[in-house]
Amino acid sequence: MTGILEHFGNFCSYFEFFKNPISCLMFKCGIKKEVTVKFRHSNNDLKITDVRLLNAIIKNIFRVRPELIGDYVEFNNELFKFNETVEWFGVTIYNFFNDEYDFMTDPFYEFYYYGHYNSSKIDFENRVVIDIGSFIGDTALLFAKNGAEVYAFDPVKKNYEFSLKIRELNPSLKDKIHFFNYGVSDKTGKLLIDSMDSTDDYRNVEDSYEVDIITIEDILNENDIKPDILKMDCEGCEYNIILNTDLSDFKDIIFEHHQALVKKDYHLLMDKLKSQGFEVENLIETAANFEEVGLIHAYRK
Repeated sequence: MTGILEHFGNFCSYFEFFKNPISCLMFKCGIKKEVTVKFRHSNNDLKITDVRLLNAIIKNIFRVRPELIGDYVEFNNELFKFNETVEWFGVTIYNFFNDEYDFMTDPFYEFYYYGHYNSSKIDFENRVVIDIGSFIGDTALLFAKNGAEVYAFDPVKKNYEFSLKIRELNPSLKDKIHFFNYGVSDKTGKLLIDSMDSTDDYRNVEDSYEVDIITIEDILNENDIKPDILKMDCEGCEYNIILNTDLSDFKDIIFEHHQALVKKDYHLLMDKLKSQGFEVENLIETAANFEEVGLIHAYRK
């Protein structure tokens, strides 16, 4: 049933977002060999000869903020040129459509959607960000591009190593991003990576190695930095950190809650942050169930 609804939604998107939906559908069905797509929310027409590009654009266009549709389309177009690197929000990344890069693509697309980190209205200029769950450096790159110094942490070794490679593609940001191969929680210790369910989608199935777990206090002390902005997208570790750590000295905390994964009410996190003096707002993702997973911004007035 879900698959049927998804296909119906994609079909409707042709009429909602394209000025020439019939021509596009004829191309998708193989009746036309090429099509020039005309977008309702962008003046940039796009000639397409590869149906995979059309499928990639239509898949998530309903989630994209109208003002970013032109950029979203151009990003997909560049990916399908299959060059080694592509430009993305003013930084350079490796083209993950090439076979040698086996990474989830969702984080790079999410920045075009409603309710993501760049919709929090945080001013990153001359700020310090602790980025927990930095994946392959996507958020760290954009925070640094917007003026912040970033201390980024991810427990998965291949993510950490690839983050270093992407940083090399952006020499102007190199000194502003510091990557670390640690997990972060409310207590120090060690864990086997294959015992961390939260990493299942982000590592190789056969991976088995020990990961050092550190705390927010360790990060602040060892890097001699003061609390400023805390970002967390760590597939559940936000519960241990928020519920068991004094975060009251931070100015902004932006995090993704994973109620569906942890099986705990995300309001516990909001209540704890409010008790520490934060204002709290939900950054609603219009295409997702916020009760299962959603972005929350805690801030001080």
